[in-house]
Parts: sequence; C-alpha cells; structure tokens
Amino acid sequence: MRDLYNSAMRTTINLPDTLHAIVSSLAHHTGRSLSDTVEELVVADYEALRAAHEKSELAARNNASEAAFGDWIAAQNERFEAQAIPGAELRPW
Repeated sequence: MRDLYNSAMRTTINLPDTLHAIVSSLAHHTGRSLSDTVEELVVADYEALRAAHEKSELAARNNASEAAFGDWIAAQNERFEAQAIPGAELRPW
C-alpha cells in the first residue's frame, strides 16, 4: 500500500503559450524550477485573495456592528463626555 500522506501531489495544468513563456523566463532568471515558480505565484495570489476576502468580511462585520449598536455606542460616548472618567482625580497620570 502506498503512503499518500508523505508524497507530493502532482498534476497537469494547461498554460497559454504567453503565460508559459513569462513563467519560464521568471523561473530562469530566479534560478528556480518552473514548478517552484508556479507554486510561489499561486500561493501569493491565493494569499492576496484571502486577505482581500478577510478585509471585506471584517468591513461587513464592522458595518453590521455599527448598525446594531451605533445608538448605544453614541449614548456611551455622550455619557463619557458629560461625566468623564470616574475617579480621574485619583489617577497619577
């Protein structure tokens, strides 16, 4: 039985000629294999897409929180402005 957990996955992809030429040139100039170069580019693109998705997801959650709790936050800010920090005169800073 083959141990598939420790072996690298191999696959075949079709690249347009222009893209193949670009990636081959990049691999040649950086001294890496074509596979390593494709892997690096794919991982970099995936990380960029994931970061953009997380950023948009965070913005959506922030907007939802602001919509749900905006009035309460505004009331707390007004109360803070009116009453200041309790015990502020006792703090050495």
